[in-house]
Amino acid sequence: MSQLGCNDQEKLQLAFYVYMELCEVKCYWDVHYNYCKELEIFYLEAKRKKNEEPGIFIPWPACSYLSLDLISNIQRVLKTDKITFAFKAGMVESSYYSINSGLVKPMDLEQSKILNDKKIQKHKQVKEIERNTSNLYKRALSLQNDQCDSETAYDNRFNHEGGSYKRIRLDNLNESEVIEINIDGSTENVEPKTNESTNNISR
Repeated sequence: MSQLGCNDQEKLQLAFYVYMELCEVKCYWDVHYNYCKELEIFYLEAKRKKNEEPGIFIPWPACSYLSLDLISNIQRVLKTDKITFAFKAGMVESSYYSINSGLVKPMDLEQSKILNDKKIQKHKQVKEIERNTSNLYKRALSLQNDQCDSETAYDNRFNHEGGSYKRIRLDNLNESEVIEINIDGSTENVEPKTNESTNNISR
């Protein structure tokens, strides 16, 4: 590794530890190490399974800075859409995080605040609706019961014991036909009327 052109002992040591992890701990296939002089980083190529395409692994100190621009630059130089960072701190086993292409920078603070305020307002509205759902349901039932009681009382007015009146719906009448309701409950057609008095009912 030292013959690849890197004089940074910390990078050499980190790359060696990750290399040994991939070989001995994870038992990956065809593990190879490389050094990119343009980026000044070590990267390793290895296969998780024997017949898979090799992936790119980059040793990285857990305490070192890593930006989106740097990640995009690494993807561009290494000509790959997917890279896996092996973050290592001390002597513990590395933590591996895979990153795919399509990363975007987060929105600025002002846009984030506006979006967060909208989410909070929407959450409050949902909570208010949930809180009043039972009251709205009871109110709807009450209105429905009042309507049913009103219709029942209206029907009772035309269905007295011994009486013969019948209730009809005006919207069932044709424009050219009027039905006369007799006291005995029978009906007979009346001559069709074509003038404006068609809507009148003769009783």
